[in-house]
Amino acid sequence: DTRKWNVLIAAFGRMQDVDAMFAEYDAMKECNIAADCYTMSILVNTLIKTNQFDAFDTLLSDIMTNKLVDVYVFAGIMDGLIKSGKPDKVYPIWTTIRNEFEITPNALCYAFAIMAAYQCHELTL
Repeated sequence: DTRKWNVLIAAFGRMQDVDAMFAEYDAMKECNIAADCYTMSILVNTLIKTNQFDAFDTLLSDIMTNKLVDVYVFAGIMDGLIKSGKPDKVYPIWTTIRNEFEITPNALCYAFAIMAAYQCHELTL
């Protein structure tokens, strides 16, 4: 059951124990338990908090391939791209998530989009 695994993954995420968190995530996959958007949100947010942007890039590929995106993961992805110094990647991801996954952004998503545009010098405030 995904929920039980998410509780374990979230516990390690709150402790910022990325290795243990991903060990549980890998064990979850080995048991053929499907991750959900909450799983991805935990993983994304923990990687951002711990500045582990290489792992974030790998996870982003998995998220996009498996379409494990909701509005919270959407915002987390944009935050991660900005914090990892890749604000130029926000618009392509924005377009894909909006068009292919049909996710409607919330105010936080729009704030990150504005921040990315500003950092790319496409917007002057």
